Amino acid sequence: MVCGCTVGVLTFIFRATADRMLPLSQPVNTLDGRTRSKVFVPEGTKTLIGVYKSNASKKFWGPDALEWKPQRWTQLPPTVAEAHIPGVYSHLLSFIAGKRACIGFKVSEMEMRVALAVIVTIIIFDLPENPFTWNVAAVWDPIVGRESVKPEMPLRFSMYAAQ
Repeated sequence: MVCGCTVGVLTFIFRATADRMLPLSQPVNTLDGRTRSKVFVPEGTKTLIGVYKSNASKKFWGPDALEWKPQRWTQLPPTVAEAHIPGVYSHLLSFIAGKRACIGFKVSEMEMRVALAVIVTIIIFDLPENPFTWNVAAVWDPIVGRESVKPEMPLRFSMYAAQ
């Protein structure tokens, strides 16, 4: 496949460079009642890839797929690991994969680091009243209380006053 162009951030258009049998992630039923697990894509066919649909799939990521949960990437749900979603970062299709992966992937990582470095310099962080401890395991996680297994560390923050 050759990338034709990018439409927005969440959908990519590709053009098939040769005849291919495209495997489907799950079988579909056709109008004539047959079940198909792959589709023939002739050379020159433009194909849309719905990145958001994969990145926010409740089937793969669970019923809370739209919630921000960083622990997902330290221990991937089995449904994601078994789906073999190609991607250069954490089984997400945001940057596609393979030899046609986004060359801006590392630039976007650096932009996030720079933005975070700037934001951290203008925010005052304070610990909350709730005490926290560290869950000592392969990865150390802060937890509230001693019985929790859910990684969390609530913080209070405020902006520096303008001088």
